[in-house]
Amino acid sequence: MKTIRRIAAAVVSFTLAATMIGCTPTIGAGTENALSINGYDVRSGIFLYYTMQAYSEAVSELTGSDGTAPDLKTVKSSRIEDLEAEDWIQDKATKYCEDYATIQQEFDRLELTLTDDALDQIDQMAEYYFNMNENYAENGITQETIRDIAASTFKEEVIFKHYYDLGGEKSCTEDELKDYFDDNFARVKYFTIKMTDDEGNALDDDKKRELRKKAELYVKQINSKSSAEDKLAEFDVANNDYNEYLDSLTTTAEGEESADTEDTTTTAVSTDEESAETTTDINSESEESGETTETTEISEETDEESEETTEVSDEESDEESDEESEDEENEDSSETTTTVSTESDEEETTTTADPYANDRLIQKKTTAAESEEKSSETTVAETESEKQDKAFNDHLFEMEFGKAEVYDYNDDEIYVVIRGDLRERMTEDDLWSSDYVEQLLQMRFYDEFTEYMEKLAKESEVNKNNRAYNRYAPFKLTLESQQA
Repeated sequence: MKTIRRIAAAVVSFTLAATMIGCTPTIGAGTENALSINGYDVRSGIFLYYTMQAYSEAVSELTGSDGTAPDLKTVKSSRIEDLEAEDWIQDKATKYCEDYATIQQEFDRLELTLTDDALDQIDQMAEYYFNMNENYAENGITQETIRDIAASTFKEEVIFKHYYDLGGEKSCTEDELKDYFDDNFARVKYFTIKMTDDEGNALDDDKKRELRKKAELYVKQINSKSSAEDKLAEFDVANNDYNEYLDSLTTTAEGEESADTEDTTTTAVSTDEESAETTTDINSESEESGETTETTEISEETDEESEETTEVSDEESDEESDEESEDEENEDSSETTTTVSTESDEEETTTTADPYANDRLIQKKTTAAESEEKSSETTVAETESEKQDKAFNDHLFEMEFGKAEVYDYNDDEIYVVIRGDLRERMTEDDLWSSDYVEQLLQMRFYDEFTEYMEKLAKESEVNKNNRAYNRYAPFKLTLESQQA
């Protein structure tokens, strides 16, 4: 999960890039402020910015399932959530202004400050996005407005840290955060053994039994080790062995294809005497000049076959990746290189295996996570795939530490899987660095923080400047270009 700053900056980046183009008059007397929230005046430039953002969201709401976006006329005549489009857009803009004002007031109430580094980043963001589109100024949005929008995202992060950093007013202890990490993530290693051929066809029963026996032998081999550390290391040995087995199948297939190609070439040469003579002359010249034409052709053919093998491997890798709920611990290089100085001042390079190379961190699936961003048009196949993925996820969190097993994912795939103790990796130089701690705090408390800030916003007294709302009504502005 990314930090609040990155999330907010990404939102700022998107909305700034999509901000309006047009010729709205300069903000004038009586409309400098669009609304007041608990006595905090929200400038019309801020309201304009959020109006343009709300219009972009209205376009997204009305975009068809085929991806066709509505034009301005269609948006204007539409209803969204039982509201006229203009009312829906202004309500959204008002809500964003309430959130904005709440952040400013809470930041000031807590007497918080931004670091010099944050202020520098804010200035850079404001200058970059303001200069990116000359129409900002034409629409009444100044560089100072862009700066305030950017600063608000940094202030929100500082407020969050005030409440939820370790030791914060609403936070938890370090031990409690480690419990949360352990409860919601599983440290596992697994690899897939497919019961289908390269074209997705089911293997015959004898071949399936052979592969299952291989998987069971791997499990027996892993579990024969005495310590959890040795078992995890032995898992990597088994994984490498299976990869070598797959490579041997590929090599055999390539050899057979190469033999077929040689047979075809021989037949063609023997049935065409003129071609044979020409080929002989060319080969003679090649020998004199040291060329190896025939070898080059074979090498190119092998390279093409190698590319095909790589593509297949990548597809298999992508399929495995789709089965992970969250893989924050990426599969880094399986080897670590260490340089050692000798007495003769020469450097000797020693390569050691990385014990965590194949570790994966899998996040526990919850009902909320499953339903999030779910398409209303879910196919039967997708539903079955989700069930299989959820069943595997549940099983991972029930597994005993340091005990390998074969898991039947579905009729086409089985896994060799082992779960390790996540706490062994909760060290400052590994999975308990400041970055990890920060991300975990956000994961645990961000929803609570959002509810707190929304509660403050809802309790605020809002006074709208009707003159500003009328003057900067959405469809009095130039909006068409936002659909690009």
